[in-house]
Amino acid sequence: MKGLAIKPENLRPEEPAFLTAADARRIEAAEEYGALRYAQAVQPDYPEWGTCWEQICGGHMVFVARRAPVGRAQGLGFSGKISPEDIQRVEDFYFRHESDAQVDVCPYADPSLFESVNQRGFQVAEFNQTLARWVLPQERFAPPAEGIEVRQVRPEEALEWSALLARVFMQDQAPQYDRFFLPWATGHPLSLVAFVDGKMAGVAGGL
Repeated sequence: MKGLAIKPENLRPEEPAFLTAADARRIEAAEEYGALRYAQAVQPDYPEWGTCWEQICGGHMVFVARRAPVGRAQGLGFSGKISPEDIQRVEDFYFRHESDAQVDVCPYADPSLFESVNQRGFQVAEFNQTLARWVLPQERFAPPAEGIEVRQVRPEEALEWSALLARVFMQDQAPQYDRFFLPWATGHPLSLVAFVDGKMAGVAGGL
């Protein structure tokens, strides 16, 4: 069943957004370029990690460091068919760095992507759900409640911002990842922080 494209100007906020393959590609690109920009940010400071990236089949393969949470092949299957040889190229890229070969797949990608990863013996490691919502020009939102401030994170808050993200995502391993999110902390308009009564209580990042 094909997705139905609805232009935002004809959409009411309460209506569902039926995504097309082009919409899905934009969402996948946020993950892809988040990893790419992270690699580009850390490469000059940590040359011993061997951080690198390559374009492949309309997407990117990113390697940051061994056992790093960031670094997979993303964005494949939106610009044409994928062959088992393409997936072998992914394997070769990561195996050169003694790292697992991981490929993000999207239901809207060309079916050849799924056929090719199956032929190469890949297995599902996890499922990630993405929710999408139109934000329409005519919408009006309530102001923040009293005592709550939400704004872009400032450079002097970057370390605290990163450490809070580490506590949320890494839990018991948080101390060793307290600086991990720093490359995403500043320079992006959607790197946000929330304060409750002057205390940092929530953080978010996006592209």
